[in-house]
Amino acid sequence: MTLYRVRHQTRPVRGYAALGLTTVLACAGRPAPEPAAPLAPSAALAEPAAEASGPTSVPPATDSPQSNETVDKVVTLIAKPGLWPLDADAAKRVLQVLGPVKREQQSAEGMSLTGGVGEVGSFDVDYSLEDERYWVFDSAGFFLNDRDLGRLYRSVEARLRQLLGKPTWSDSDRGSEELPVVGWDLGEAITLSLAPRTEGDGQGIEIAIRESSDSH
Repeated sequence: MTLYRVRHQTRPVRGYAALGLTTVLACAGRPAPEPAAPLAPSAALAEPAAEASGPTSVPPATDSPQSNETVDKVVTLIAKPGLWPLDADAAKRVLQVLGPVKREQQSAEGMSLTGGVGEVGSFDVDYSLEDERYWVFDSAGFFLNDRDLGRLYRSVEARLRQLLGKPTWSDSDRGSEELPVVGWDLGEAITLSLAPRTEGDGQGIEIAIRESSDSH
């Protein structure tokens, strides 16, 4: 039944043709409308030009949310009571979370695990050879950079306080320097310290992990 209706509706109808001819003749007697004024460019058409200039104003990586996440990732990874000292193989597995780890041997008695931390820093974990048989942990340094040193220091210190509690010690004898060196006890005679670090045109912080006798 439905198929029959479709075919019936597609047949030409003379009445409609006559009505169409009448409409054409009536329109022919009317004056042609004046051409419309050109439209001004809309805001939507102008938006792509504004977007094209966006990348030139993107802030450096050290100021981006992604960099903040990287810094937090580093602090969360290394600031754990009882984690250190790590043997060389275990340290390499842990640090690979931050990126590729390179093993460098500067001498027959010294070896380091080094790597980068995205675009915000680097790390260096040192070992010494004991009894010419196995590598013993010496110290670890994690170097994080930001052109706003105060902001970086305060954010890292706040995160360390969340993870480790109140600092075990603080270096208050630094004259007029604004940012102190603070430290925490990680157990196993190991301490973690936070200190500002300025070298050349760069500035940042160092999170150092070493035996407590060498901490401060």
